[in-house]
Amino acid sequence: MEMMKENKKKIIIGVIVIIIVIAVILIIGFLLKGKETKKDEESRYKSNTNSEFIKDQKIGDFEFTNTSLNYKDGNSVLRVSVTNTSSQELNLQEFKIHVYDSEHNEIVTLTGFIGDKLQAGETKYIESSYADDLTNAESIEYEIVE
Repeated sequence: MEMMKENKKKIIIGVIVIIIVIAVILIIGFLLKGKETKKDEESRYKSNTNSEFIKDQKIGDFEFTNTSLNYKDGNSVLRVSVTNTSSQELNLQEFKIHVYDSEHNEIVTLTGFIGDKLQAGETKYIESSYADDLTNAESIEYEIVE
């Protein structure tokens, strides 16, 4: 009789240990999955499609077109085409890109490097990056640096 009671105790303890081990495995698995989900969300590809943000703009003899802003892996990358619309060669080493939120507060100023001169009608493609998500920005303004 005492042996049966002792066997029952061993079985009950064994079942409790198995339940605890399974619970710990499930909790660890859930926590790791939550971290993976967060990482996937951070690395998701997003684009800024706001019409005010991507609209073509002309500043003096320079036209800024084909603007795109994409966010992935913690970085926003702004791409824009810059064309010299004049009939002569022009110097344009760099320009500033002011990025604004919905209340026209400046979020960041990026720099676009042309490098030197643009021939009449020549287009150069510029890329500028920022280590944060700018896909909710509302507008941008270009400033020629002379």
